[in-house]
Amino acid sequence: MKASLIVFSLMLYHSLSFGSDHYLSDEQIRHLLVAESIRIFPGKCPCPYSLEKKKSCFGKKCKVRLCGRKSAWSRTPTGYLGPLCFSTDVTDEMVLWYRQTR
Repeated sequence: MKASLIVFSLMLYHSLSFGSDHYLSDEQIRHLLVAESIRIFPGKCPCPYSLEKKKSCFGKKCKVRLCGRKSAWSRTPTGYLGPLCFSTDVTDEMVLWYRQTR
């Protein structure tokens, strides 16, 4: 109950404080694009800071660890577009595209 109340209040704050996407700063847009990239990633470890659960828990308390070098971001070859994990991964063209499509 508390979690849903917190999420609702954050959504309400976001809608009241920003109103429209035209008022978002470039850095806020970069964070939105990173969050969306992580959300739609099909695998379990998109970013080095993502958490990975140990596969076999069998009702025990599962161990959780950072993905680190196992992440898709870390394994993406240079020149290819992998998941966006950091605001520096988002180019100015991506920010411009976001502004034009919203």
